[in-house]
Amino acid sequence: MFHVVSWTTYLLGILLLTLFYYLFVGITFYRKELISSIRRLSGHPQTATNRSVTLPEPEYQIMGDAQEGPAQVIDSEEFSFGPSEIPDDTDGSSLPEQAGTADEVNAHLEQEYRAMKEEVKTLVSVIIDGNESQESFRMLFVLIAQKYPDIRNSPYQEIISSLLFQELQGRAGFELGQEDLQAYWNDSLTPQNA
Repeated sequence: MFHVVSWTTYLLGILLLTLFYYLFVGITFYRKELISSIRRLSGHPQTATNRSVTLPEPEYQIMGDAQEGPAQVIDSEEFSFGPSEIPDDTDGSSLPEQAGTADEVNAHLEQEYRAMKEEVKTLVSVIIDGNESQESFRMLFVLIAQKYPDIRNSPYQEIISSLLFQELQGRAGFELGQEDLQAYWNDSLTPQNA
């Protein structure tokens, strides 16, 4: 076919193209690994590219203390890592069962309030951006309120309600009245079976 190109020239061209290809891929995608390999091979001390990251300590004890002595066999239901997601009490309250001080209860309510406030802000943006109906708002708000039962009938309920009125006023596709919102809070008392 090509009489001017010899097999030696052809193979040398393919070899150079392959070399340039892998060089490009290596520099583009494996730059850090190549630099660290070159430093290691040349005898330079390796610099710490990853700074040690300290993770925040959890607010609860993940596992109990190690105990000396013979090992005990326990049932899988007795074995847990951290607080239960499902409250043990039947009235729906998730307050700490043995809250020794009012500070612990207040801290719990404050934590619940902050979490609910963030979810309510997300709900408001979804309702406004999606031009959702009042029924969609009711359904989603009741789900959020059921997730945070301790906020109901606490001082934080009024703060959350004020936040909703302030954020939705004139921006949602529906008018939200004080009676409507109180009815939604009351709807959250009983779990909805969907």
